Amino acid sequence: MANFFDDNEDIRFLFNHLDLGRLAALTEEEFRFKAEFDFAPADAADAIDNYRRLLELVGGIAGERVAPTAEHTDATGNVLNPDGTVTYAPGIAEAIRLLGQADLMGFTLPYRYGGLNAPELLYAMSNDIVSRADASLMNLYGLQGIAETINAFASDEIKEAYLPRLASGEWTGAMVLTEPDAGSDLQAVKTRAYQNAAGEWFVHGVKRFITNGCGDVLLVLARTEPKIADGRGLSCLLVEKGPKVKVRRL
Repeated sequence: MANFFDDNEDIRFLFNHLDLGRLAALTEEEFRFKAEFDFAPADAADAIDNYRRLLELVGGIAGERVAPTAEHTDATGNVLNPDGTVTYAPGIAEAIRLLGQADLMGFTLPYRYGGLNAPELLYAMSNDIVSRADASLMNLYGLQGIAETINAFASDEIKEAYLPRLASGEWTGAMVLTEPDAGSDLQAVKTRAYQNAAGEWFVHGVKRFITNGCGDVLLVLARTEPKIADGRGLSCLLVEKGPKVKVRRL
């Protein structure tokens, strides 16, 4: 059976020679989470064993389930529907389902939101494994930084509402930054956001070249301070996919 972790000498070398015990102690905050979550590691050895099992799990899904369908996925592609929604290629949809079912879509998120609380280093290794099986899938699997951003900056209410569904794979996300006239120079963003008297936010603009722009949770960069022309006038707003969000072309 193909396993893209077990047969990858480079990743296994790194895994075996890095000080993962020290990294685990930092990530697990000296293993204090064991008192609250019985599946959290009790010590460094337990954590390293968990990390190995995680990469073996990713490697098995990548080698056995994703890689064999990658060519067909490329040939099929995603479909842009007349209503501006997008249907994933069957292979991509199934891969996301499998990764979510295995609890791998919240790789670095805290336990309380359904995440694995794994270090970024392990997540980077898992991305490498997934990319070997299907680079297009890696683009989606690699977007977990959106959930990390929400976890870092959003209110507890927003975290509770969004992070469990991202961690389960029920929802995917997109970082919506680039525009026709604002790519590497994000200070030139023209999409604007404003608030009405009732406190409701409205976002108006066009974005381009957005990876997974059809995602359920969109972090949209927009100008919220029209009198400030540089980056200080920009904010990142959380926008849910809905009928007013249209994908024009793939």
